[in-house]
Amino acid sequence: MSPPSPEDVPQSSSGPTRATLEEERDCPVVGIGASAGGVDALRRFFRHLPDEIGMAFVVVLHLSPDHESNLTEILQHETELPVQVATDECALQPDHVYVIPPQREMRVDEATLRLSARSSDHRPHTIDALLGSLAKEYQSQAIGIILSGTGADGTLGLRSIKAYGGIAMVQQPDDAEHAEMSRNALDAGVIDLVCPADELAERLVAYHQNARTIHLPDSEEALPPVEQTTLQEIFTELQARTGHDFSHYKRSSVLRRLERRLQVTDVDTLGAYLQVLRDRPGEAQSLYKELLISVTRFFRTPEAFETLEDTIIPSLFDGKAPDEEVRVWVTGCATGEEAYSLAMLLHEYVRTLDVPPELQVFATDVDPEGLATARRGVYPPTIEADVSDERLDRFFRREDDQYWVTRSLRNSVVFAEHNLIEDPPFSNLDLVCCRNLLIYLDQTMQEYVFRLFHYALNTDGFLFLGPSEAIGPAQSLFSMVDETRSILRRTAGSTDDRSMPLFPPSETTLEPAPQPTASATAVQDMAGLHERLLRKQVASIIVDETHDIVHLTERAGAFLHHEDGTPTHNLLDKVVPSLRLELRSALYQAFQKGETTERVLSVSGSTDTSGPVRVQVFPIDDPDRDRSLAQVRFEEVDASALAVEAEETDQEPEAEPTKRERDLEKELQDTKEQLQITTEKYETASEEMETANEELMSMNEELQAKNEELQTSKEQLQSVNEELTTTNQQLNAKIEALDQANNDLQNLMEATEVATLFLGQDLEIRRYTPPIADIYSLRASDIGRPITDFTPKIAYEGLVDDAERVLDDQTPIEREVQGENQAWYLMRLRP
Repeated sequence: MSPPSPEDVPQSSSGPTRATLEEERDCPVVGIGASAGGVDALRRFFRHLPDEIGMAFVVVLHLSPDHESNLTEILQHETELPVQVATDECALQPDHVYVIPPQREMRVDEATLRLSARSSDHRPHTIDALLGSLAKEYQSQAIGIILSGTGADGTLGLRSIKAYGGIAMVQQPDDAEHAEMSRNALDAGVIDLVCPADELAERLVAYHQNARTIHLPDSEEALPPVEQTTLQEIFTELQARTGHDFSHYKRSSVLRRLERRLQVTDVDTLGAYLQVLRDRPGEAQSLYKELLISVTRFFRTPEAFETLEDTIIPSLFDGKAPDEEVRVWVTGCATGEEAYSLAMLLHEYVRTLDVPPELQVFATDVDPEGLATARRGVYPPTIEADVSDERLDRFFRREDDQYWVTRSLRNSVVFAEHNLIEDPPFSNLDLVCCRNLLIYLDQTMQEYVFRLFHYALNTDGFLFLGPSEAIGPAQSLFSMVDETRSILRRTAGSTDDRSMPLFPPSETTLEPAPQPTASATAVQDMAGLHERLLRKQVASIIVDETHDIVHLTERAGAFLHHEDGTPTHNLLDKVVPSLRLELRSALYQAFQKGETTERVLSVSGSTDTSGPVRVQVFPIDDPDRDRSLAQVRFEEVDASALAVEAEETDQEPEAEPTKRERDLEKELQDTKEQLQITTEKYETASEEMETANEELMSMNEELQAKNEELQTSKEQLQSVNEELTTTNQQLNAKIEALDQANNDLQNLMEATEVATLFLGQDLEIRRYTPPIADIYSLRASDIGRPITDFTPKIAYEGLVDDAERVLDDQTPIEREVQGENQAWYLMRLRP
C-alpha cells in the first residue's frame, strides 16, 4: 500500500486545511516507524514519556515473518501506558500504545485500526501505509516519527502528514544505530524536529501542550492591530533572509503554518516568534520550507495523467516539424517527480513517431534544495508504489537500493531556480503544468499568474492544473477541456490579453493625475486639429541616418511602394526606383554636410502618383534628440509650370553651364566623396575582421578546453536564455511606461499653478514649477545650483535653516510669509 497523494487532501480554496469534510479528532495520534536498530530507539522514546499524555501511539516495526514478536512486552517494561498488539477494527484510545503484529499491514480508518495481510511482493511500505492513512484521517492532529532503520519506508508517509498540516519528526541520524531511514526523511525536506530518541519524547510532550494553548485566527482581520503589524514585519524579515515575498499567499494558509511554527518553537505570540525569527539562524529557513509546502510524487492523481496521455499529449505534436520543439513548463516542480512524469509521457509518445520533433521540458522552483534533488535524479524504492514496473525498467536503473533516472530522460528536462511571481516567464510553450500551487495564492496573484500563463503559451496551448485549484480567474483566458477541470486550453483572447503583465500585483495605489482646465483642453484640441489637417495635406517622411523611416504622414504613402519578400523600413528600398539615386545623394548632403536640397524629378512605376515631383530634403536640428534625422517632402508639380521653367533655362547663354549640368557635377562629386568614405570604411572593417579572426582562433582553443565546464552549465544557460527573451520584452515595456510617467509628471508640473521648488540633499535645485518665478528669478540653466545663490522675493530669511531642519528631522514645516506688493503666501516645506 502507499500513502495518499496530496491531491487526496480535502481542500478548500486555500489548500490543505485542518478540517473540511468533518471535524478533526480531539485526540492526536502518533505514528512511529522503525526498522533495524529500532527496538532500542523505541525503548528510549517510551521511557521518557509521562504516564498521561492525551495521545494515542501506533508503532510499526519491520518484523521478521518467521518469528513471533515480543515487542509488546519489551515496551511495556519502559512505560506505564498500556501496550497491546493491534487487532483489526480496534478503536484508538488516548494514552494507549498499539504495536503491529507480524505479516500484517496496518492503516487508520475512522479512528479505527484496519489490519490486512502484507503484500506479496514484500516491499517495505508498511510505515508509509500507516502514516498516509493517519494523515488523511487525522489531518493536523497527525504526528509522524521515524526512528532507526534502513531503507526509505516512511518518507512518503511523512510527506503526506506535512501536506495535511501535521508534524513530522525524525531521530537524529548520529543517534540512530542505522541512520538511513532518518537521512532519507531529512532529504525530503519536510521535517519539523530532529532530536535523539529520548529528546523526541520530551519535545513531543511540549509540542502537544503548546498545540492546546497556542492558536491563531484563520483571518488577518481577526488579529489585534499590533499583531497585524507584526505579521507584516514577519513577512519583511522572511523576505530579507530568504529573498522571497510571501505577502500574496493566502492569509488563512500562512496563519495556519505560522501557528505550527509557534507551537514547535514554544512561543505564544507573533511578537515573540518575530524575535525567534531574528535571533535563531535556522528558523527563517524552517518557516520558508513550511510555507513552500514542497510535496509531490510521481503521477499523482493518475486519472488526470491518463487524460493528459490520451487526449492532450498527441495534440502537442500536431504540425510540428523535426526541427521544431515541443516545449513544456512545469512550475513549482519541487524535487522533480512531476516534471519527470510528464517527460515520461512525452518520451513514450515520441517512440510512436517516425520523425519526431525535439523535446524540451523546463522545470522550475524557488527551492534550491529541491532542485538539487531533482537534478540528481535519484529516488527511493518507495516510488514503486506510483511508477509502473514497465516505466521503472525503461526510465530508471536500480543501483544501491535507489532508482536513478536514465540519461535520456534526464537530458530532456532543464531544472532552474525561478520565482513565478517575480521572474519573467518562459515563452512559446505548448503545455504549462502548475499543480497545487495556485491554491496557496490570493485571488489577485492568481489572476496575475493566469495572465502570465496566457502570455507564455502558444495559441491553443494547454494548462495542466491540480484538482483543487479554482479556475474562476482563468475563465476569460482559458476554456475547460476535460470533466475533471484539471486541463484548460488557451483561448485567443484580445490583443491586450496577449501582452505580458508588466508588474506583479502591488498594494500600492496611485492617485489620479489632475485633469487639465477647460481652456487648456480647448487649446490642445485646436492644436491637434491643426496638426491632423497638415498631416493630410503634406507628404512628409522623417528618416534617421541609416535611412530608416521613423515617421510619415498619410499622403506620403502615395510615393512609396512595397515589394515581395522581407518587410523593410528603409526609405531607399521603399521609394520607386526612379527616385532612389537622386534621393540617396540628397540624404547624403543632409546628413554629412547639413545642407538642404530641392530637386524636381519624374516619378514612374507602381505608385499612385506619376509625373514630375519636387523632392525637398531638410536636416533636422533638434538638440533634444540623440540621433540625426532628416525630413523628406514630396510635392506634385504642375507640368505646364515646369515647362515654363525649362524654357527660361534654355534661353540662358550657352557659354554658361546649365543648372542641370551644375547639379549633375555636384552630384558626381558627392558620389565620389561618398564612395571614398565607403571604401575607407570597408578597408577598416576588413582589417578589424582579420584581427577579430585571429582572436577568435585563439579563443577557440580556450573554448574547447572549457567545453566540459560549459556542458555542466548547459541547463542554467538554457534557462537564462529563455528568461532574457521575455525580460527584454518586459524591460522595453517598462521603459515605455517610465517615459509616459515622466511625460505626465512634466505636464503636471507645467500645468499646476502652485509655486513648487524641489531641492536635493545639498539644497541644490532639482525641479521647479513655472509659478516659482513670482518668488525666485529662476531659469532652466539654474537647475543644479544651490538655492542659497538666489535672493527670494519674500520677507523670509530662515528658508535655508528650515530646509535643513526638514531634511534632518523628516518633519514638515508650515509658515505664512509676506511677498511683494503686500502679498501673503502659505509656505510648506516637506521631506
